Amino acid sequence: MERLFYGIASLFFILSVDSLDERICSPIHSTATEWYLDCSNRNLSALPKFADHPVVNLVLRNNSFDSSIALGDWKSLKYVDLSWNDLIDIENHTFAGIDELEKLNVSYCSLQRITSQHLRGRTLIKLLDLSGNPLLPRSKDFLAVVNGSLDRGTHSIHLSRMQLRDFEIPPDLFFNAKHLSYLDLSDNILVELPRFPPSLSVLDISDNFFTILKKGPFQNSTGLTYLIAHDNKELVEIDEDAFRHMENLFKISLAGNKKLEFIPNDVFFHNHNLRHVSLVGCNFKTLSPYLEPQFLRLQILELQGNPWKCDQSMRWLAGLNSTTKGLSHVRCADGTLFEEFFTVTKWNMWVILINLLVGMVFLFFVIGFWFVYDLEKRRKQANPYWRLGKGASTLTPVYVSTVV
Repeated sequence: MERLFYGIASLFFILSVDSLDERICSPIHSTATEWYLDCSNRNLSALPKFADHPVVNLVLRNNSFDSSIALGDWKSLKYVDLSWNDLIDIENHTFAGIDELEKLNVSYCSLQRITSQHLRGRTLIKLLDLSGNPLLPRSKDFLAVVNGSLDRGTHSIHLSRMQLRDFEIPPDLFFNAKHLSYLDLSDNILVELPRFPPSLSVLDISDNFFTILKKGPFQNSTGLTYLIAHDNKELVEIDEDAFRHMENLFKISLAGNKKLEFIPNDVFFHNHNLRHVSLVGCNFKTLSPYLEPQFLRLQILELQGNPWKCDQSMRWLAGLNSTTKGLSHVRCADGTLFEEFFTVTKWNMWVILINLLVGMVFLFFVIGFWFVYDLEKRRKQANPYWRLGKGASTLTPVYVSTVV
């Protein structure tokens, strides 16, 4: 009887623990063989007891896990999110035994060291997010991890907010990556950009310290469709051929570059697929009319937040409003809406034109009247008898004596 009691108590305890784990985490049964488990924001320091379930996606974001965490028992894992924890190091045992890991997010974990051992014998890690770990690039294994991931065919790498400097990123680090399609290098301290591969589709180089966007890094970027280059504090110049080889470029953001006030006339000449350009929050005062043929291809053109000098040299932009979205909220430097300024200017032009036509018609009548008057005067002066009236005979002379 006592054994039965303890058995029932143990079963109740196990069920209560499982029930507690389900309350702590949020299991979602995608299919019978694939679970999604969300344990984010729970202040956890120990793994929940779901290792024997087919958990494919495990989200442990914003907890209290440290370097001792070991996920080797979670054999089905394909996606792991450990961001915003206190991992410090990623050791060999962290992912030992996981053979199908495809996506790994260890951003903002105060990482100081990451070993490349976890890449060996594993299937392709398609997404690797190391963002927000500024001490990690000083680790001797950092480049080995990035190179190892690229060599195995990683598709997406996030290296944002890592205080990366030029000497920590070799110029050809990404150049031979045949499968890399997404690269985030934003919010670093890069003065020179590395060379980018043809496979790259989306590139984020925002919030860095380069002064010129040069042709060199993009010379082989034929597959790039979206370039994000906003909020670069020192950017003042764009090479005329910087985007020349981006045959598939669809969208580009140059927003927030406070020192950028000029773009070359032919900068988008070769980007025939370009449909969206953002120049929001820069220092543009005017744009060359030579850009009009390139901008006519756009679907969206964002120009807000610039000190535009609205005058007749900018009138060509008003013509884009019927075909291009994004111009309705643009304001001139004095606060006048772009549309209102050119609507008023257009109305003023019509008033001037109408007044000019009225003046020309009046002048025409004045000249006509003067011409008729002068013609009649000349005719009368040619006939000395015109003062005698119309009935007077001009054949019989009339003598008028002036002697009194």
